[in-house]
Formats: sequence, C-alpha cells, structure tokens
Amino acid sequence: MLSTAAFNALLKTLEEPPAYVIFVLATTEPHKIPATILSRCQRFDFKQFTLNELKEELSFVCSKENINITEDALYAIAEASDGGMRDALSILDQANVYATDEITIDDVDSVTGRISNYKLIELLKSLKEKDSSKSIYIINELINMGKETNRLVSGIIQFCRDILLYKSGIESSIKYIYIIMKSLLILQTVLQQMNYSTI
Repeated sequence: MLSTAAFNALLKTLEEPPAYVIFVLATTEPHKIPATILSRCQRFDFKQFTLNELKEELSFVCSKENINITEDALYAIAEASDGGMRDALSILDQANVYATDEITIDDVDSVTGRISNYKLIELLKSLKEKDSSKSIYIINELINMGKETNRLVSGIIQFCRDILLYKSGIESSIKYIYIIMKSLLILQTVLQQMNYSTI
C-alpha cells in the first residue's frame, strides 16, 4: 500500500495523465485508498466464482480437452479451489496427470489432500454412536493416508455447519458437499438420528 505522500504524487499524474497511459490499480484493501484517488477511478469489485460457475467451466474445459471426469470429481475440484478459477484449472491438470483413465473423486482427494465425504460421514456416525475405538481407528487411518489433521478438523466443522443448515431448511447457504446427491442420500440416515444438541 502506498504512503500518503506517494498517493499525493499519484493524484497529480491521475489528474493530468498522458494520453497513451492507462493506470490499473489493484488492491485487496480498497478502504485504504484516499477518496481523492477513488473519485478519479472506475471501480470494479471482483468476487469469487460460485461452485456451479466453477463446475460449468471445468466441464467445458474437459469437453474441449477430451478429459474424462465424473460429476462428483467436478464438484470436488470446484470445492477444493475455494472460488478461484486458476486454482480449479490447476487441480484439474494435476488430477488429469494422476488419473489412469477417468478422473474420479478419489483422484481429486489424493491430489488435493481433501477428506472423502464418505469418510467424514463414517466418522460422524461413529462419533454420534460414541464408538471411540472406531472413531480413533478412522482418524488414524486418515492420518496414515497422509491427511492433515487441520484439514480433518475443518472438514468436520464444515460438515456439521452444513448439517445444521440442512436441518434448518437453509439449503441455499450450504456451500460444499451436499450439492453432491450421492453424499446427500447417504447423509439422510445420519440426519434422522441427530438433533441440534448432538451436532
């Protein structure tokens, strides 16, 4: 971020710019730019891509590049990229190299270190049933597979958040896994056994 003196110097240039010059200012902290500068700029606010936008673009790229990929894998890549198109395309490229034939959700999980939805459901069920030995076994299995503990914790938190939203009927706010219908069908049995206090 520029200092106040630097902004004042820039202001003079912005007021009387050379005809052949176009300034492009990019920042993640627009609130720190003085009003005198902002008033002389056209402002464009960029936002993250939605899950569906990412999935559609990935599907388009796969069709153009003749890449075989499952629907679940497309959603998994879109989820892992966290709204970034460049990250999504990078993950797709890595998964394509890693996969033997068709890119599956297991390939995406291996490339990104993402925790499988099915493993999360299995772990959540064991926690609900207070089966500590099975819970420890699943966690140990995930760690032995090279999964990071912070990813496991954030995955469980996201999972429980989405369950709360789903049980509240706020499906539009569910960001990740429940767009994948296979996971949703498996999850139904867990939801029937869980209440808000349990979650």
